[in-house]
Amino acid sequence: MAKGTLQIPLTGRQHFVVTGGPFRECPDTMWGVKMAAEIEKPCAVDIPTRDFHVPDRLLLYRGLEKAVDLVLAGDPIYVGCMGGIGRTGLFLAILAKAFGVKQPVKFVRAGYYAHAVETPEQQTYVKAFKVNPRVRAKIKQARRQARWYFWTPVFWKSNLTRLPEEKVITRENHDDPIDGVIEQLERS
Repeated sequence: MAKGTLQIPLTGRQHFVVTGGPFRECPDTMWGVKMAAEIEKPCAVDIPTRDFHVPDRLLLYRGLEKAVDLVLAGDPIYVGCMGGIGRTGLFLAILAKAFGVKQPVKFVRAGYYAHAVETPEQQTYVKAFKVNPRVRAKIKQARRQARWYFWTPVFWKSNLTRLPEEKVITRENHDDPIDGVIEQLERS
């Protein structure tokens, strides 16, 4: 059984973390994306799919849009099926594709689980899947906002930290090997 996280890129500096694994292990503190037809457990997004199969395209479109809305709102999501490998990997790959990852199956296998997206049918499904333009527009808008936010004073005030006064590193109290190089350059 697989269980882990995947970093879905928003911008070059920012990403969202999505958790995957067996759906029965979905914590109550996370929104669940259930990819298993055989599991009866409440969830935020239900895409009932039989083991080793692919989901109904319309159900996946609806589920993907709701999951993207949750991710963009900063809500933690957990994607799962019975073992957390095939159908879970398929959804994670579709999610990565929606966020612009060029090789989503390879990306999920490298970042989540090496055997994710188990069957050739699942791999073909991911490759052929076309992301809804409305979902792409939401992600594009979020990217624009994220890039803008990076340049605001609010970002810098909330994301920069200072060392406590007693630990301020100065030239006098810090032994740095580069100091010798700087002194040689200043002399020449």
